[in-house]
Amino acid sequence: MLTEAVVRESLREEVLARLPELSETIYEFWVPLTNERADVVAIGTSLWAFEIKTHRDNLARLPRQVAAYSRLFDRFALL
Repeated sequence: MLTEAVVRESLREEVLARLPELSETIYEFWVPLTNERADVVAIGTSLWAFEIKTHRDNLARLPRQVAAYSRLFDRFALL
């Protein structure tokens, strides 16, 4: 089974390396005015949020996370 660390490393190698004009990557980013957290945020020509879900995660928070992410980020992805 995949752990969050393995997914995060794959994200770093396969996705973040290909984002155009990536200038900063932030891990464990707390979304302002909410109690939601994005696992990885990529700042470049657009703002990306990545939420990592593994077999150990509960999907109950996902609707709140999507609402918070949609107010702040240009794009977000669930991994």
